[in-house]
Amino acid sequence: MFTSSCHKETKIERYAREARETTAQCPMAIDANTVMDSMTYAVDSHRFTYYYKVQGVSDSILIVNKEIYRRQILDRLLNSPEMLPYIMDKVSFRYIYRMDSAFNAEPVMDFLFDSLL
Repeated sequence: MFTSSCHKETKIERYAREARETTAQCPMAIDANTVMDSMTYAVDSHRFTYYYKVQGVSDSILIVNKEIYRRQILDRLLNSPEMLPYIMDKVSFRYIYRMDSAFNAEPVMDFLFDSLL
């Protein structure tokens, strides 16, 4: 008799895999000034974190327009059909932006979106 064990991927495993696969495609140009470095999924916080580097824009411009950027990211999250399953599963999202020239520096922008329902 032959027995086999089939493992159905859990949501947690899928989220971690998706983060690894996205990171494997990085660096990924988002626009002329922004590059995604990596993405992680943290089981303990049930959170995707996206890491970006910004170049060709002064940090003062980013800081002054921080609320505009936060709102744009939130609008994209809430209006993206691809993100709806994650939102429905109460995944939180964090977006961390550093200046390209500021290796290991404090983020110039750091947005956290919890409980989007």
